[in-house]
Amino acid sequence: MKAAIYIRISTKKQNTDRQYEELKSYANSMGYTIVESYEDQISGFKDEEERHDLNRLKEDAKTEKFDIILFSELSRLSRKTTNILELISYFRDDCKKSLYFQKQNLNVTTDKSDLGSELQLNILATIGSYEIELSTERQMGGKIQKVKKQCWTHGSRPYGYNIDENKYLHINEEEATIIREIYAYYLNNMTSVQIAHLLNSRNIYAPATKNKKQNLWHPNSVCQILRAKRNIGIFEATYHEPDPKNKDKIRKRKNRKIVEEIKYTNKALAIVSDDIFYSANEKIDKNIKNKDTAKKNISLLKGLLTCGHCGSNFFYKKSGRDKDFSYVCYGSRYSFSIGKKKCINPITINAPKMDGLIIYMAKSRLLMRRLIENSDINIKSKEEQLQKNEEIILLQNLSIKKINEEFNQYIKKAIKYGIDDNITEKEHQRIKKQIRQIEENIERIKKENYSLNKQIKILSKDKCITDEMYNGMQLNEMKELFEEYIEKIVLYNTTQWVIVNVCYFDGSNEFSFLRKSARANELLHYNTIIQSVISEKQYIMLLRDYYDTLEIGNRYYYYPYYSNINNDVIYDKEREVFIKFGTKKGKETTEYTISEFIKFIYPKTMKEVTAYEYYYPNQKNE
Repeated sequence: MKAAIYIRISTKKQNTDRQYEELKSYANSMGYTIVESYEDQISGFKDEEERHDLNRLKEDAKTEKFDIILFSELSRLSRKTTNILELISYFRDDCKKSLYFQKQNLNVTTDKSDLGSELQLNILATIGSYEIELSTERQMGGKIQKVKKQCWTHGSRPYGYNIDENKYLHINEEEATIIREIYAYYLNNMTSVQIAHLLNSRNIYAPATKNKKQNLWHPNSVCQILRAKRNIGIFEATYHEPDPKNKDKIRKRKNRKIVEEIKYTNKALAIVSDDIFYSANEKIDKNIKNKDTAKKNISLLKGLLTCGHCGSNFFYKKSGRDKDFSYVCYGSRYSFSIGKKKCINPITINAPKMDGLIIYMAKSRLLMRRLIENSDINIKSKEEQLQKNEEIILLQNLSIKKINEEFNQYIKKAIKYGIDDNITEKEHQRIKKQIRQIEENIERIKKENYSLNKQIKILSKDKCITDEMYNGMQLNEMKELFEEYIEKIVLYNTTQWVIVNVCYFDGSNEFSFLRKSARANELLHYNTIIQSVISEKQYIMLLRDYYDTLEIGNRYYYYPYYSNINNDVIYDKEREVFIKFGTKKGKETTEYTISEFIKFIYPKTMKEVTAYEYYYPNQKNE
């Protein structure tokens, strides 16, 4: 009798020799002649199309090449019950071949009258599938218990750490030094590409990869190091309900049911400080959001501008006949993820015009030392808040400890008095949710502390910048200055104006306005009638008393602005109104339209007149 052997292993680490030798021994004892062997190295949950030798076996089974197929066990054929039964039916009924499964000692012949074999086949196939699922759940349960004991269960060791025989992590000082250097390089304005090249030039091995022969650093591996929360002693793990029937790769599976979320902090395993970690990640987020195509040109406000309508950042590009640069809202682009443009009111604004406004506002603000008004009071207030936050974090950690202790006592009582497992599980889920909320609050306070530390450092510096220093600055120096003091610049689009809200790191902000006009002369109402009476230069001199102005090349713009140092004014973008809150008791809240608010800022403009008409009321102006 001619026999074929089919062998399947799941991974390269497994060996086929044992399966083959055992089946060969059985064939010899039965007097079978082995004419062919088939071997697949793939998971039993994969589709048949991906199993090359199984398909070859199915084709050969249609011929008279062999009479019986030998398997070491049912799961070698497939790990899915339905697939096992379908394949057995194919080989037995369609191809008229007998099958033998050694582990179960099960003979499947072409004779269907053997009801015992049929029943045994169905039962064994079902049990085999159930055992696989149960084994998967047990393995996951074991991992969860180990993670709760702060053991490492994610395979190869993480970069910067060693793993002892009990699966506990310990800092690898040699690699930890490299990690600290990576953070230092990045915070000193080196890109991830430059850092990767530098590390490779120093022959420093990168974290282990699949290609072990070439452990080179890549920008992605640098970013993974910068992003890893374990570098500040925070470890997180999420476990999902096993789904062995799902053929998709794990990272592509959607709507997976979460079984357990574990998060713990071990500061003994921290490699860098919280300040360094959050500074680097804040910088990464800013860089990701502000990629643009104008890499060769220095964009003064790149990374600062934000759309007040959709929350997008702005990119920098050439536009118009004169090839002037513009800032354009990212939300104006078509988004493939949502199938439309993200922003319903996108903004495109002339870059020199926008730059000029911020240069003017920042100059007047910095030179008048507005950033350090009441700095001593501000520093003291922020330091007190910082201390208060540290105390809150301490209390929150104590709360977590107390909750865990109380739950442990509850478990002991549940075991002692035989409390129902469902009730215990509900209590466990409630405790987990409570702890998760506390941990999220701790994380939020830590980020707030990072921001407070940054504000204290800014307020503590000497910010007395002279006119000469400011005017002599290069563009890149001015950009660095803005990024140091300005947190963000929010733009709102209206019919006649672009509203500009400059938010500073010291907590204050300013409002300003840019009239939507393509030409400076239109913006300043400098028409042919005025030209016949007064020169543009004289006209601009008059404007200096009427509006705050700034000269950029041969163009002039005026910038009405409001210093919102008391944070008593907000802008409602939905209704397009400004709301001013009363700073004193009994003073009512007032609402202004945009034009009313500009008139409130500049009382001289209560009448709709130009600057020329204001100074020459008897002259006709068309």
